[in-house]
Amino acid sequence: MKNPVIKKLLAYVLVGAMTMSTPITAAAAENSVIADAYAEDGSNGSHSGKNTNTNTNTDTNTNTDTNTNTDTGKVDPLPDDTVLDIMGLVLDKTELTLEKDGEKATSDRIQARVLFTDYNPDDEVMVLAADNKEREVINKNLKWRIEPATVVSTAYYVNVDGSEDKSMLNVTAQNGGVATITAWIDVNANGVQDEDEMSDSATVTVKEYISSAEQIEFKLPETMYVKHTYNLNDFVTFPTSAKGEKLTFHAKGDYNKQATITSDGILTIKKNLGQDITIVAATEKAVTIEATAKVHDGNPAKAVSVDKAITLDLGKEANLNKVVKATLTGKNSGVCTDVVSWTVKNSKIATVEYAYDPYVIDEKGEYEATIVAKDIGSTTVTAVTSSGKKANIKVTVNATPDRIELSYAGTSTEENKATIYTGKKPQLSVVSYSDFNTVIPNGKTKYVWTASATGFEKNKKATVKNGKVSPHYILANEDVPGTVKVTAEIKASKTMPGKKSPEFEFTVKQMVFKEKSAKAFDETGKAVSVDKKNLSKVCVGKPVNYSATATPEDKYLSVISGEEISEALDWSASGAGTVSDTGLITATKAGKITLKIGYVARVKGKLKLLTEKYTLESKQKATSLVLANNVFAVKAGDKAAEKVTIKIKQQLPKGAKDTISWKVVSGGATVFDKADMNIKYDKKTANDKQLILNLKSGKYKAEAGTVIKVGAFSDSGVVAYAYIYVIGDTTGKPVITNAKPSISVGQSVNVCSNPALAVKNIAYDKEPVTYSIDKKGVSFVSVDSNGNIYGLAPGKAKVTVTSASGKKATVTVTVN
Repeated sequence: MKNPVIKKLLAYVLVGAMTMSTPITAAAAENSVIADAYAEDGSNGSHSGKNTNTNTNTDTNTNTDTNTNTDTGKVDPLPDDTVLDIMGLVLDKTELTLEKDGEKATSDRIQARVLFTDYNPDDEVMVLAADNKEREVINKNLKWRIEPATVVSTAYYVNVDGSEDKSMLNVTAQNGGVATITAWIDVNANGVQDEDEMSDSATVTVKEYISSAEQIEFKLPETMYVKHTYNLNDFVTFPTSAKGEKLTFHAKGDYNKQATITSDGILTIKKNLGQDITIVAATEKAVTIEATAKVHDGNPAKAVSVDKAITLDLGKEANLNKVVKATLTGKNSGVCTDVVSWTVKNSKIATVEYAYDPYVIDEKGEYEATIVAKDIGSTTVTAVTSSGKKANIKVTVNATPDRIELSYAGTSTEENKATIYTGKKPQLSVVSYSDFNTVIPNGKTKYVWTASATGFEKNKKATVKNGKVSPHYILANEDVPGTVKVTAEIKASKTMPGKKSPEFEFTVKQMVFKEKSAKAFDETGKAVSVDKKNLSKVCVGKPVNYSATATPEDKYLSVISGEEISEALDWSASGAGTVSDTGLITATKAGKITLKIGYVARVKGKLKLLTEKYTLESKQKATSLVLANNVFAVKAGDKAAEKVTIKIKQQLPKGAKDTISWKVVSGGATVFDKADMNIKYDKKTANDKQLILNLKSGKYKAEAGTVIKVGAFSDSGVVAYAYIYVIGDTTGKPVITNAKPSISVGQSVNVCSNPALAVKNIAYDKEPVTYSIDKKGVSFVSVDSNGNIYGLAPGKAKVTVTSASGKKATVTVTVN
């Protein structure tokens, strides 16, 4: 069957009811295997189905989920005459971050936004802006895929009336790891995303916390040496799903002052106290485990010797890598107790590999590594002993070609041959090959280019510079093609043998057009305007395909095709953009692009190369919006004269100046989301930089527990959301119950009676708060989203508690 037509249009609308959606991790967990989503391994199926969810969600985030899938739900392909007035599909989030802590799991929502025509955010009703037929088509053919399937579970969002919104998923943490969620419009209903079907993806990262010491193995070397460095993370074994958890280490007892441990877990024992050392490892939620090792003064290295320099060659199979050796000499007689590790200054040029255990001593003091060439250039490889001695190896990587060839980006008729038209300036490039037939980099190799030409008027010669060929001359006989032959050569030198490429031959044809008949068209098929006050616009980062045509002289009409006409026209551009031979325009910066179409025409009986010029305006459109603050708190009640000012801090990338529209998209009360509650704002208080929202409108009663969601919409379709929490009481600073708590490593404490800010609809009786730790304090404590402060290592930390309205209180935590 033919695929239904999907029109390329210019504006945006949101699919489905954009009701309350969480900007940060929420506690609600609506687990279900979504039947219209399938995983890479197929374990989640690929049919539509009914999801029944029974959720128990308490403050401890305990979730019980019952899932049923009862419907085969076959979806028919779209009828051949179906027209979807859409130009693309995007997700409202590019990434989600979730947590798994034992049986506790956090969740978030993600929504597919289908880009429709005639979108005006001022009139956004936050439902599918389509007629019933289009709505049915998208409900049936919008599909989701999660890969791998083991990281998260998903379920459709359920509206207040019990209906499913298939444009939005509830995503719940299942196991630690990273997953990709993809939405696409399955036009042919084959259950698989085809190359030409519109799609978008988001990354979901699930951080899984260790819940008990039994999940960790921590084993130190039997003996550790004074002034050696040890990465303590190397001695810890995690469950695979909890690999992302960060550990904090400290030494117990007297060694707490005679051993240093960095925040990255690098241990150095400063002095041998004549006793074993015990290291405590603490997870982010203060699950602790200990390991003990003997301490010995050892025999540190006095010197380390290596080769001073080596040369590698990407073009020679026998010289792609080299084994080097570091030899240690101890300060005292006997075995040197140092071990060697290796570093490389620039791993793009070379890498270093070694197979030995970096904590096992070699009695001979010899440590081998292999340096592997990666790219042309120079770098330094350093051998570092456990006690800090260093020796450098200068590494030079060359790429000596065994042979070179010429490559043409256009269409070749056969090997080293291509056909072009008069006016074209084809680009050739040199491809270098190693002695084992792999492509190698050219680096800064200089080539001598030569070109010869026959068949052009006045015996004009072709020129070539850096591979750019210019056979742009009128043919001597318009019916007889010309020929251009090009070669590239490396001149022999002391460091490089001479090499010459095979000859590349262009056949140059000519088509004659009627004067002033060339025209350009934008991606919608509209003629490009020559009116300087009404310039066609293109956007940086969004290449567009333009087309061109011209009217050939009558004698060509019966023997040529439209494709040949396009090939005979020459595209070029200057200024703020580039254009390909096929009319793909890429704006490189904001500004003006001069677009040219070259063609051959007969002017007063004589053939000439003519040019039609167009000026385009290149604009930098926003790809994201950054709000100065996206969380606010206001007091409930009829007397609340609350004004909220939401500011656009930045449009990214730099230079973007989109027009911003504002919309209050939802206001929901406790537990259930509700539709937009008609919160209005004065249009005079809204502009491209900010929105002032006055909640004392008389038309809306801000009840405690309401979460008001406000969207800032750019005219390029980018959205940023702010969340206003209406609470029962604003009491000023957070209520601190213990300003100077003292805890032991492995213990936790909660110091504030205000609820921790969670983006969900709950009736806050006090202003919700967030927590942050000072720079030094992160080595001693951690704090979770519920305000629990965990002791990780002995020391003091300052924890700042900040209310949603910006008021702060500071707590000093002592960990013993």
